[in-house]
Amino acid sequence: MPAGAFLKITASRVIALLALAALVGLLPWLSGRGAEYTILRARYSDREPTPEALAAVRAELGLEEGPGTLLLAWIRGSSAETSAPPGSATLPWGRALPPPWAFRSR
Repeated sequence: MPAGAFLKITASRVIALLALAALVGLLPWLSGRGAEYTILRARYSDREPTPEALAAVRAELGLEEGPGTLLLAWIRGSSAETSAPPGSATLPWGRALPPPWAFRSR
């Protein structure tokens, strides 16, 4: 297989995978109910979806900004779950490394 054809196939598969991931991420908004409703039902199935409960979930997860802003923040890697204090080392998947003194033998 020529290199050009391989690159075309690989690029089209990567684009399709990214589009599928974006579509899955947007499903709560596309359903018309909103992500806060979906998360409330998944996390707290015993709670009623009152406006106050939905607002609490929205505020807890920062969903006020909408799907576009959240998707761009996730792509940039700047979500609240993966952020670390400035100047600290992080692993590729976003977890902060333990401080150097944690590795010293006793």
